[in-house]
Amino acid sequence: MQEYPAFTKIPSVPVTYALQLVAILEQRGISQEKLLKAANSPADLLSQPDARLTLAQFSDLIDEAKRQINEPALGYLLGLELKPSAHGVLGYALMTCKNIREAVLLAERFMSLRTNVLDIRFSEEGPIGVLEFGLVGYLGPYRQLAIEIVTSAVLRIAHFLLGKISDTTEIWVDYPEPDYYKEWQDQLPKIRFGMSTIQLRFPTEVLDRPLALADLMSQKEAVAKLETELVLMETTSDIASRIRAIMDLNQEEFPSLGLVAEKLSMSSSTLKRRLQQQGITFQQLLDEARCARALILLDNQALSIERVAQSMGYADSANFTRAFKKWTGKSPSAWREGQSQES
Repeated sequence: MQEYPAFTKIPSVPVTYALQLVAILEQRGISQEKLLKAANSPADLLSQPDARLTLAQFSDLIDEAKRQINEPALGYLLGLELKPSAHGVLGYALMTCKNIREAVLLAERFMSLRTNVLDIRFSEEGPIGVLEFGLVGYLGPYRQLAIEIVTSAVLRIAHFLLGKISDTTEIWVDYPEPDYYKEWQDQLPKIRFGMSTIQLRFPTEVLDRPLALADLMSQKEAVAKLETELVLMETTSDIASRIRAIMDLNQEEFPSLGLVAEKLSMSSSTLKRRLQQQGITFQQLLDEARCARALILLDNQALSIERVAQSMGYADSANFTRAFKKWTGKSPSAWREGQSQES
């Protein structure tokens, strides 16, 4: 089995997502019991409807599912199968919003309740609406799959709410086009590969379009439940994972403590105290985020070490090398050589 970073061992993936994966395999004649056994997972792993899996557990299930059905595009397949109801109260709240703008802002506010390893940010660039996605840290071989699940799941919700996606809608991702994309491109909007960020881009003209299932009272009840969950989460959640996701969203520069605290709707002193309770500092998370960004860039063999250093904001590649050694114990070239040998 894959060896995982510590943050992937925190329960963060709703069991409903894993159950949808099981349903996909059962349609192909592979039982839940067989999947769990092959993935060395407990037999009762998926038995509690409100349970959460760790990223490590979910990734092991994904790995085994890929082997069982020989489907490299499992991320697309799973994401497109996730109905709004799979997202719990948040999914219900989105369906009962009065328009798309309200649904987008609701998702931005409450996404952390579905998983603590993903953050989204909405903005408008003239006639284009932008949903930007941030994923926690360095997920290695699972990062691309996670992006494909997230973006296609959001598309499934958009299809449900709108009925038809605009021809000008685009997905931006920061990795090269995979071989299996052409088999799926008819089910997806245009995807731009090799971009510097992960986004869903769509015309702002749809934002004020009314939704067929809009229900003010039902929506208020759902939002009240989400707000209660959010209050509980703010006192018990893994705040470090949320900060990791926020840092991943900021591709141009890494955010300051003050900006992160503002994003989390708390003071800088409260944020410091919350982190201290978890035995970690903001500087440690910042160094971790820088290291994660460097590892992602180094995965792209087409980029020279000098280009990676520049992308990380280092005018001198020697300074980047010193920082990278501090983070990993290896030079960038030694790390890249080790990755090549493993693959």
